[in-house]
Amino acid sequence: MNVMMSKLFLLLIFLSCSDNQKNIEEIEKGIELGFISNLPFNFKIPDETIVLDRELTEVSGLAYDAQSNTFLCHNDEQSKVYYLDKYLQPINSSKWGRKGDFEAIEIRENTIYFLKSNGTLYLHNKTTQEVEILKTPLKNIQESEGLCFDYQSNNTLLIACKGNPLKSKDQKNTKCIYSYDINKQSLNDEPKLTISIDTLADFKKTKLKKKLSSKQNSKLKKFAPSAIAVDPFSGDYYITSARGSSLIIYDKQQQLKDVIFLNATTIPQPEGLTFDEAGNLYIATEGQRSSGKIFKFLRRLQ
Repeated sequence: MNVMMSKLFLLLIFLSCSDNQKNIEEIEKGIELGFISNLPFNFKIPDETIVLDRELTEVSGLAYDAQSNTFLCHNDEQSKVYYLDKYLQPINSSKWGRKGDFEAIEIRENTIYFLKSNGTLYLHNKTTQEVEILKTPLKNIQESEGLCFDYQSNNTLLIACKGNPLKSKDQKNTKCIYSYDINKQSLNDEPKLTISIDTLADFKKTKLKKKLSSKQNSKLKKFAPSAIAVDPFSGDYYITSARGSSLIIYDKQQQLKDVIFLNATTIPQPEGLTFDEAGNLYIATEGQRSSGKIFKFLRRLQ
C-alpha cells in the first residue's frame, strides 16, 4: 500500500469511527472521479468553463501575465492579441503584425513572444510596439507548436514540436522539446526533453494495471505536442496533444510522471496551456465550428 492510499485508509477509518457516513461517501466518490490522486488537479471535471469571443474559434495560444494578473490569447492565422482579465473576460485586443501561422504565445515583463510554425520567434515590445524577429534552426518539418519559459528561468524559452526531431527526419515516434536562450539568441539542438511515443501506452497500462482500449492506444500513438507549460510550484512539464486530446506530465528531472486522457467531447483540440501565479491550470481548446473555450482547473492540496 502506497503512502497516498495509506492516508486515505486511515481517514476512512477515522470517519467511520465518527459515524460520518456522508463524508465517507463523498471521499469514495472523490476517489472514483479522480479528485484524490498524485496530481493537484481533477481532470475529469473543469472547475470553470469560459466561452471565448467568436473571433477565437481557432484559439492557438494562451499565456498568463503575472504583472497585471491578466491573460493573453490569439487565434491561428492573425497576428492579433486578445487580452482577458483575471476572470477570463475580454478587455481589449490589438493587432501587432502581419498574418501568419502563429501557434503559441508567451509573455514576460514588457515583451510578448509569438511562435510561428516554422520555428521563427517574434518579440513584440508592448511599449515601443517594435517587433524583433529571431530565426531558429527549426523549420516547417519540425512543426513548432508550443512555447513557454523554462522552470525558474527568465532567459530560456521551451519550444515544443509536433513534427520530426531536428537531427533525424525519420523518427516519427519521437517528439522533442527544445530550449532557446534569449540572451544568446541560440537554440540548443539537443532536446531538453524527448518524448518516446512508444512508451506512453506502456506507462499508462502499467499505471492503470490493465490493458488499454484500442481507442486509448490510438490516442497515444497520435500524440503530438500542441502546447507546453511549466508548473510554477513543482517544476513539472505539462504537454498537451490536440491529436487525441491528451496530456502528459514530466517531472523536472525529465521523467514521465503521468499520462492523462482529456475529455475529447469537452476539450476536442487543446491548443493553449498556462498556469497562473496560484498554480491553477488553464487549457484552451479550439471551437470546431463554434467559439473556443478556456477550462480552469483549480489547484488542490496533495
